[in-house]
Amino acid sequence: MKRIRCFFIWQDDKEEAWLKELSLEDLRLDSVNFPFTYNFNEEPSKKYAYHLNAPKDPGMNLETFKKPFQESGWEHIGRMNGWHYFRKEVSGETELVLDWGNKTKADKYQKSMMFLVGLLPFFLIIFPAIGKRFAPPLFDILKIAYFIFLALYTLTTFKVYRRVNQLRDL
Repeated sequence: MKRIRCFFIWQDDKEEAWLKELSLEDLRLDSVNFPFTYNFNEEPSKKYAYHLNAPKDPGMNLETFKKPFQESGWEHIGRMNGWHYFRKEVSGETELVLDWGNKTKADKYQKSMMFLVGLLPFFLIIFPAIGKRFAPPLFDILKIAYFIFLALYTLTTFKVYRRVNQLRDL
């Protein structure tokens, strides 16, 4: 069964909670595909916890990255949007907490935030300069789109910054 659902970059905890909720409905995540496609199978006899994480270094060997998870009993499901998806069977109401997972998540968010900050000169200087080349009706539309996009950019940067601090405080 396929489900399509979009989560923002800072909503990994909500995505994990959604996957857990579906597990309680007897659905097991088997694979993830771009864009935002989750493939499930029914499995009423087992419940799973899910964890999303990313390597600190993008060039890191995948097997080296997965090793600590696998040693702790986590199964690698797949990768989507820079996140690696892991699942582990749970019994009863056991809550699984990965203290060592928060540091790598914070590192991923930090890199995303630095990428966003690196785009700031483009949004503040280059885009307005290029936009002035267009005739007034089109320029007005581009100006509105620019301010909407700039507001979303600011919101995303702020949310990622807050998520980094939240993970580092855990």
